[in-house]
Amino acid sequence: AISTLWYSDSSVRVHQGYATRSSRPSLMTVGKQCGTISQSFTIDSPESSSALPQNLPSTSSISVTISGNGYGAVDYSILGRMMSTTLELTKWLSDTVILAKSVSGSKRSCIPSLTVASSMGSLSGAFTFDGIVVINEIHPRTNLLTSGDSVVYVKMKVGYFSRSYSSRIGASDAEKTVWISNTCINSKVPRGMGHSLAVAITSDTTIGSVTDILTFDTQLIDHQNNSIGNLGKFDHLQVTLSGVSMGYTDYSLSSRLSSTSSERSL
Repeated sequence: AISTLWYSDSSVRVHQGYATRSSRPSLMTVGKQCGTISQSFTIDSPESSSALPQNLPSTSSISVTISGNGYGAVDYSILGRMMSTTLELTKWLSDTVILAKSVSGSKRSCIPSLTVASSMGSLSGAFTFDGIVVINEIHPRTNLLTSGDSVVYVKMKVGYFSRSYSSRIGASDAEKTVWISNTCINSKVPRGMGHSLAVAITSDTTIGSVTDILTFDTQLIDHQNNSIGNLGKFDHLQVTLSGVSMGYTDYSLSSRLSSTSSERSL
């Protein structure tokens, strides 16, 4: 204690020193004899009430101010964390204000926590990171011919370094997804024959998508390899139709002559 003042045989007054532990014992020594009482009083634990700014870009080293109380009357060894990552900087300003620098992130909501001595306080949902903005521009937009064609997505927010990104075109995973910058992703499309496709990008646990952004070439018939004269009512004739974009594997193809299905399509 800072000071101890004797009042009577049954009363002593003391001034406590700085402390941060939640619960403390008291000890009194008279002569060579000692008496104690455990958990005689408690001290406020650190408590956070607000944080500014509340929305952060995905990059790190953004200054944030965390306000609350119980941070200590002097500069202790304060440790700050955001989610499960230690903040790059934690600076004590007063018993109610801490200045910190954020870590990189991409989740929409995160929890900061402060540890002072052995006491910890946290604030749920204090910060959010910018979500993915997909997709303002894409090259090429149409005429994808085959798997392995490269597609570049631009003007989007996907983070300041390469995470485990995943892109999907239609319902299929892209064959390859390469992070180029915070605003650009390069992917290789899977095979497809749909007229219009959606694109979805997943970064960490955040998903962004855009509909009707890509198209594949549709089937085009150039000519017929067999000359057909006048057929009888029950005649059968094998006809070969040539063109492009019939598919690179054997899909469930169907052909019709007039309004009647062909007996076989190969």
